[in-house]
Amino acid sequence: MALAQTPDTVFDKANELSASEEGRVQEALNAAREDTGQPIYAFLVPDTGVDSDAVQAQRDLLEQESREENLPQDAGVILVAPDEEWVRLADLNGDVEQDVYESMVPDFGDGDFAAGLVSGTEEITGEPVAAQQGTADEGGLPGGGLLFLLVAAVGGILLFRRRRENRRRIEDERKAAEGEFADLTTRLDEFDSRERLVSGYLEAQRPLLDQQTEEWVEAKISDARTAGFAREFNEASSRLSSDPVSARGMLARGRGLLDEALRRLDEAEGSIDDYRAADEALDGKLGAAREEIRAAEEAESAARAEGVAVQPQKFLAGYDPLAREAADRASRRDEFDPRRTLAAVEDLTRRARGRTSALREEVAARDALPDERHAAEGDVRRARGSLDGYGVGHERALAEFGPAALGDAPDPGELSARLLHADGCLERAGRAASAGRFAEARDLLREAAGLAGEAMRAPGRLKTVVAEADRRKREGEEKLAELEARLARAKANEHLMAPRQRQRLREYEDQLGYARYGFFGADWLTALLLFEAIDTDYAYMGDPSASAGDDWGGGDFGGGDFGGDFGGGDFGGGGF
Repeated sequence: MALAQTPDTVFDKANELSASEEGRVQEALNAAREDTGQPIYAFLVPDTGVDSDAVQAQRDLLEQESREENLPQDAGVILVAPDEEWVRLADLNGDVEQDVYESMVPDFGDGDFAAGLVSGTEEITGEPVAAQQGTADEGGLPGGGLLFLLVAAVGGILLFRRRRENRRRIEDERKAAEGEFADLTTRLDEFDSRERLVSGYLEAQRPLLDQQTEEWVEAKISDARTAGFAREFNEASSRLSSDPVSARGMLARGRGLLDEALRRLDEAEGSIDDYRAADEALDGKLGAAREEIRAAEEAESAARAEGVAVQPQKFLAGYDPLAREAADRASRRDEFDPRRTLAAVEDLTRRARGRTSALREEVAARDALPDERHAAEGDVRRARGSLDGYGVGHERALAEFGPAALGDAPDPGELSARLLHADGCLERAGRAASAGRFAEARDLLREAAGLAGEAMRAPGRLKTVVAEADRRKREGEEKLAELEARLARAKANEHLMAPRQRQRLREYEDQLGYARYGFFGADWLTALLLFEAIDTDYAYMGDPSASAGDDWGGGDFGGGDFGGDFGGGDFGGGGF
């Protein structure tokens, strides 16, 4: 019969479908035939050699496949070229080609041809059957051009952009992962070499190490061996072809674990190096410490002879146990750590060296103390003499210029308190010298001299401040005279002024009066600022030509608000 559909309407010549997928597509095609009455054929062809934009060549290929399989006249055809990434539809009943096309594209783009064919077939289901008329061509082909009746509805071209992009992205990821695998060879060789080196180092130095250090180094080496980077690399290798994106993630984690393993090997090797270096340097450091202790003892004897108060430090009490531990370390390897002993010896050496330096400083301070005392007492005495005159000058300047102008000049009361503190320093310095604490006495004398120096520098600072205040005040007097003269000139031309000009003149006079009052009062610094503001805001005041024109020089008053609006604006010829 003409409408009879062969049992197999799926022709997977490109081998894109598994047996189960092909069966699923066949069931969908059979269901579409039962619902629409039209047999649907699906072709997947490989290596067509036809580009995605060669429309006529695609039509010829579809005609060729239809002729070879001797398709019925009313058959619908779905032709897919997976390698060239295009699809063509023909003779599907009803206006469904666009819907079929759009339903298949997403799955084809992902490489799932079975799902795409099923989705496209489901779009055909339920559409009315359209009667087909015509005669068959030679070889059983549909006649009258029915095979290409609806080809133009779809356009005939499907660029599997998503599939191409996914394929390209996956290929790029695979190449990147392969490059990273190539780089791993060097890193893994480095780890193997480092692990063998550190393990051999441990075996060679094991007799030297104490038990705790030995266990710590072994733990570091064990942690490096079991870091887990090999497992990540093996898993990444197994997924390189199927899932290169996931493989690269595993490679990144593996590299991190490898870096951590190498760091642990470095810590283990560094610990052994520090242990050996401490053991080799211990005897020499003990000898240097003994010399520093001897020098400190000699410095104590010399300082005591010079009258310095000396408290014995008893460095030997700390040195002897360390020396015994070092001497017996061969018999106590399991519990002796030369690094701790070396640190204790170095600390003892620093303290002995500091003790020697401090005692020598005490002797030097004792020799210089008489001169230091004489200079400090003289400075304090001269500072007290200058403070009396400073107080008088400060009071005079305060009365003339006010406290704001003397902000940088020290207050006499504050200077007097500092000199009292300097007297106390002199007294404490005498007691410290009597007790043999010569360095402390010298520091107190220097503090007293510094306080006295501040008091003696105060008159010079006051002189500078007063000179600046006087200069600014004289400038203020000159500015006030200038503003007063400007006011006088403006009043002389008051009869020429418009009402608003007179109002501005009154404002200027009031502002100048306020500034004048402040200038001759206690707030002359603020008055200087007011002078500058008045000079800026009323610069036109006092110019005779300003009052003869429109406004103070041609502004609002002469030809603006009054001369314009009232003379020829709204009132002169406007709304009234």
